[in-house]
Amino acid sequence: MVSDNIVKNYKKLTLIILGLLLLFLVSKTIISVYIVIFITFLTFFLSDQKCKIEDIHKIKKIERYIVPFAFLILVLFNIFGLVKTLTGTIENKDSISLLFVGVTFYALSAGAYISDIKNRYTRDNYVDEFIDLFLYLILPFKLLAGPLENPQMIKQFNDISFSFKSTARFLYSFSWISLGLFMKFCIASRLTPSELLHFTDPLGSFICAFIFELKFYFDFAGYSFIAFGLAKLINLKLTLNFNHPFTARNVVEFWHKWHITLGKFLQKYILYKNLYLFNSRISKAIFASTIFIISAMWHGGTINYFFWGLFHGLVYLFYIQKFKHLKIPRFLGYLSMFLFFVFGRMIAIDINSGRLIEKWVNYFNINSYSEFTLVNLNELLSLGLSTGSTLYMCMIFIFAEFWQVKFYNRTSYHLFRKPIASVFLFLITILFGFNSMELLYARI
Repeated sequence: MVSDNIVKNYKKLTLIILGLLLLFLVSKTIISVYIVIFITFLTFFLSDQKCKIEDIHKIKKIERYIVPFAFLILVLFNIFGLVKTLTGTIENKDSISLLFVGVTFYALSAGAYISDIKNRYTRDNYVDEFIDLFLYLILPFKLLAGPLENPQMIKQFNDISFSFKSTARFLYSFSWISLGLFMKFCIASRLTPSELLHFTDPLGSFICAFIFELKFYFDFAGYSFIAFGLAKLINLKLTLNFNHPFTARNVVEFWHKWHITLGKFLQKYILYKNLYLFNSRISKAIFASTIFIISAMWHGGTINYFFWGLFHGLVYLFYIQKFKHLKIPRFLGYLSMFLFFVFGRMIAIDINSGRLIEKWVNYFNINSYSEFTLVNLNELLSLGLSTGSTLYMCMIFIFAEFWQVKFYNRTSYHLFRKPIASVFLFLITILFGFNSMELLYARI
């Protein structure tokens, strides 16, 4: 019986082995593999115990609190330094253990699985269910840095195909892989904002945060598109994790375009499951805003991440309470979002609280602007960019996004995925790509 199931599920098992191998190669220790195997067995056991409960109120409590509990565990991991704080900086890099690499994603996936499971395991299906759970947690394309898919993805596993005879599917996959490779290895890898982190004057700190925001976008979106294309190659459709976030004119629109799967995950498992506890519109808005703090502390357990979450929550609350129904000129919308990107990132990237406070204080000190010259600006950019052409590539890329979205009303990076564009970006990556050995959202 078990052997028959293994033969039937060989495609899933192949991907599981690939996921475990990837985890071992990145973490460089077999213990990380044992950890994810233990979490899989624990999740399977807890899911089985949940399905045996007959009290509907107990089931509802489990479904409501299991994902917040997983978030709490991960926040503690962050606070005690078991996983790397997601700043993207090179500070304390050598002290980071990769033992729990990927845990920020597969632990939440485990909580989501327990929350969503409805049917009992039977003697006939328990092997299939266990394999599906294991693959859901360890899927190579989302293991290290997402996207953070919910368990509905398991429904696609029976459609996995290792046949590459479909030309249309191959070209579609190639277009995303080519785009992702270009963004990550031609642009993100050439952005070096960590060299500017010690600057506390307004110009230096602003340029540092600006380049960091670009780096996070091109690195994380680039990786996400590579994962999206590779998954589609075997007939799996991941959620598109980015969709032109810098074209957003307000904070609500932005969070529908940036790290889309995290936003949907928080909505489904924390916001919607607990919103009924609040009656008034303002209390619901405040609760929705506090979720940004939960998200921030998932990214990192340092004090700057608490204030980063508070910053995002207050901006979100202020917008939906005061500005959501107002007609704001397009230019002011883009300008406000640009400042939102930069000053928000400034909080997130600096774990040195004293230095971060000094940066903010200097914005209100007129004497701090004395070095604001074009020469100084050029020196800062030369430190934050490995080549002078990198900033031009960023600006051209983002301008093309605006052009596509606003003038042609097309999304999903359509302009960059045309056949000629895909081949061009792929060739540019081969000739000029540079691997900085970074994967920011995997915290390595």
